[in-house]
Amino acid sequence: MQYAEFVQKFLNDMKVKFKEVTIINNEISIRNGISSAKLDLMNIYREYREVKYYESILQDYANAVNQILSNYKFKFSKNNVYPFLKKSTFGHDCGMHFVRKDFLDDICIFFVADMGTTFRFVCKEDTGGFADIEAWAFRNLNKITNSLSRVYDDFEVYSLKWNCDYAATMILADSIKAKINHVLGKRYLFAIPNSRTLLLSPVTNQYADLLKHFISISLDVNKISENVYVCINGKYSVYAKTDKKENHLQLVK
Repeated sequence: MQYAEFVQKFLNDMKVKFKEVTIINNEISIRNGISSAKLDLMNIYREYREVKYYESILQDYANAVNQILSNYKFKFSKNNVYPFLKKSTFGHDCGMHFVRKDFLDDICIFFVADMGTTFRFVCKEDTGGFADIEAWAFRNLNKITNSLSRVYDDFEVYSLKWNCDYAATMILADSIKAKINHVLGKRYLFAIPNSRTLLLSPVTNQYADLLKHFISISLDVNKISENVYVCINGKYSVYAKTDKKENHLQLVK
């Protein structure tokens, strides 16, 4: 076979064996989730010209690709998966099919495997049982202990006492919900400007402006939302200011 014919046949045969196969110039790429293997077609063709046994060459490289992909195949445990809030546009431009669930207008609940030093977002290819992942994730989130603390003595603005990577996501934790209800009742404002920040306050226009100020000065690169939200009896929505006259709040810097 000439090179062009060889490349086309090799590509077609690899597509039979693997789902995601692409070719750019003289390189063939085979993906499985976030794992991938790349093969130099010129080198493979030279090897074919030497041995002349196409089926043997095809099988050898298919086995090699399987070995590479299996070595890096992602495995998560029900004990290390957590929910994780991110902006709803996250992942749309990277070609990954992350497991996600709608939460607010511009925020989705994603699911991550906590690998200790890094997070790995769970993809649809990783599992066929979303219900199980969701149950495991929220069970693990509810095991994280934290408390509320006032940001300023003069204002009823609260945050988590201990900062962590799951700070924003703790708005979903049953223990934190109970503490919020104890401190602020079942009507409160909240903001989650980035993954490590959860801000809470009473429901007033002035406090909404104060939360907006905190959002504007957030330096964390892991942005989530610039909105202020309101929770009323467990129902969440973007806060819309009212015409009710209120006392003026002044933040002393």
